[in-house]
Amino acid sequence: MTEAQHHAGKNVRPFVQSEASDPGLITYHVGLLHHDGQAATKEMTSPTRFRAPDCAVGSGSHFGRRRMIARLLLVAILGPLIALAATWYEPYSITRIGSSEPVTEDLMMRLREQPSEEVLVEIRSLATGEPGFSDQAAADVIAAADRLFVQQFERYGETHDVGVPFDPDNWPIENSTWGLRFCSFIVPSLLAHAFELSGNPQYLEEAVQYIEDWSAYEESLLMPIGAVFNDHAVAARAIIVTDVWRLYRDSDQFSADKAQQLLRYVQRLSALLRYDDLYEYRTNHGLMQNKALMHLAIAFPGLESRENSELGLKRVAQQLQHFVNEEGVILEHSAGYHHQFVGSLAGVWRYLALKGESVPAEMIARYERARRFNDAMLRPDDTLPPIGDTEDHVREPVMRVEFDDERMSSPVFASSDVRPAPAPLLLAPAAGYAIVWHGLDTWPRSETSSQTIIA
Repeated sequence: MTEAQHHAGKNVRPFVQSEASDPGLITYHVGLLHHDGQAATKEMTSPTRFRAPDCAVGSGSHFGRRRMIARLLLVAILGPLIALAATWYEPYSITRIGSSEPVTEDLMMRLREQPSEEVLVEIRSLATGEPGFSDQAAADVIAAADRLFVQQFERYGETHDVGVPFDPDNWPIENSTWGLRFCSFIVPSLLAHAFELSGNPQYLEEAVQYIEDWSAYEESLLMPIGAVFNDHAVAARAIIVTDVWRLYRDSDQFSADKAQQLLRYVQRLSALLRYDDLYEYRTNHGLMQNKALMHLAIAFPGLESRENSELGLKRVAQQLQHFVNEEGVILEHSAGYHHQFVGSLAGVWRYLALKGESVPAEMIARYERARRFNDAMLRPDDTLPPIGDTEDHVREPVMRVEFDDERMSSPVFASSDVRPAPAPLLLAPAAGYAIVWHGLDTWPRSETSSQTIIA
């Protein structure tokens, strides 16, 4: 029978008694304490000795226990605080990226002249993913810009209560398609486009002020919200700010103070695009980021251009090794994305040429295969099969380039509206595709041809 069983039902309780007889040693007596209503007696076990912790040496066991309890309480308090700090430090650090020094007067004057207007206009056509209005009639663009002054934005069949000036308390913080477009600078993009069409300086002044106000708000954030630091949105903002700078740098409305704010925001965007933890190398968003870095390097020579150029070139060379496989298939499992980014690749090659860089022969071969794969997927009516994230609408001719003997890219141009008949069979086993055509003798008559795709 155990000691506990022997005393079951009695008024007993276990106890531990300690004594510090020798420096650095504590003796513990473990036993049972009996209460019979009159007195208490002890049944002792043999003493157990061990070396006490440093906190108890020479100070008494009670003080040592208090020290131990204090330490446990400290751990109990600091532990959650450390875990909280570790959880939120990275999001907080993202909002602190991009502190910049004022741009010197000499550099600002050079940037007003370099690069040429022709170069800035050309690179505007090379970008991917930024909100644009080139598909709308001039009168519609100007009318839409005017509605911004009454805090109303209309596009894509939607109406939103945003406009100018920028109001940090009235914008879409949710992660939605509209939130992404808003954080991609769709408002200043519309204003810049309206200015270019009308020449009305108010549109340009409001676009510059909007960017300045947004920049101040962005720097005030302690945590990322909405799509403000989204990879796609940051890359798109870089394109729109560049375009506003193109229009502003030689305008009658130019102010050195306003220009300073624009250029400092360019530096912040550069830092965000270079930040490794925000780089989405696995998808087309990474390609947008790399193109935006090269875009800024070309548009703002001397303003962190070397860092932007070197990293953009390095990243794009690494990413394209898996973004476009050896069969020429863009690995997004989407006919729509493949079509879009065949054109986007043409922009990459042209950015490289503007930086004096040739395209590796292997990447040219993959690009040509990607074009053939795109031609095999396109139907005679310029629609695409509904594979992956692919919308059902007529596609514009894809932008393309050609290469000279030194593998330097030509300026981009639209593919011909007249496409030759695709190959009867195209296999891409590594990407998991087979495209079969029948009735090509009468191409491009769609009523006599058929397409079968296994994906």
